Amino acid sequence: IERHRVDLERWIVAGAFGLIGEGIVALRLVTALFGTLTVLVTYLLVRDLFGMRMGFAAGLIMAVSHWDVNFSRLAMHGVSTPFFILLVALFLFRGIKRGRYLDWGLAGISLGYALCFYVPNRLYPVVIVLLLGHVVLKRPSFLKAQYKQLLLFALAAALAFAPVVLYAVQRPETFFARTQTTSVFKDKTPEQAVDAIRINAAKHLLMFNRHGDGNGRHNLPGEPMLDYVTSAFFVLGLFYALYRCWRDPFYSFLIIGFVGMISGGVFSLD
Repeated sequence: IERHRVDLERWIVAGAFGLIGEGIVALRLVTALFGTLTVLVTYLLVRDLFGMRMGFAAGLIMAVSHWDVNFSRLAMHGVSTPFFILLVALFLFRGIKRGRYLDWGLAGISLGYALCFYVPNRLYPVVIVLLLGHVVLKRPSFLKAQYKQLLLFALAAALAFAPVVLYAVQRPETFFARTQTTSVFKDKTPEQAVDAIRINAAKHLLMFNRHGDGNGRHNLPGEPMLDYVTSAFFVLGLFYALYRCWRDPFYSFLIIGFVGMISGGVFSLD
């Protein structure tokens, strides 16, 4: 239990300390493991959706993305977020496609444990609910055919997240402290907050192709998140996903996930 949240990564770090001794190597081993597993999960998810060649290409892009490499070596727990986003999506899409209880259970457990890690992960359930709502809207028979699997998914997520819920109920002032101190609305008038959100949104949308985070701890200072080639395909993919999003829940998941997860940065300190 940390001062501001329950964070399972602390337990993993403690395990690494016990395994190889206290020090920076153990700390970096944990984030390097998350970064490496993110590459693997990227491959598996994209392979399931688009085939092995596309899965390999996606995994390669993830493996050489400088932001993934950077956060994998810094011993900062933010690298766990893309891992859990992709892991939940992997099991969720397998569950939707195959209807297997195992996939739905693993998706629920993954989502529950994701909520025990970095704070922005708590935005992800909203993305999942909207995805499932779109699936039901496009395929009304889905709810009747897989309502038991959906219940299993919700139960598994609730059980995995239960210790954090208990802590939040018992100590709400400390559990929500981090969110309150980093909110874009902190110490601002409504007009100032609107301006800050507008500026934040522009900076976040431009960080992929034009100008990235200037903090050397987070990024090569000012470097865009994507290289020239990947950034071009990112823009094309974004427009293609917008074109397909109403007809295909997978593409709506990409758009909703992009907007939902990036809002964690937009609504934090400007």
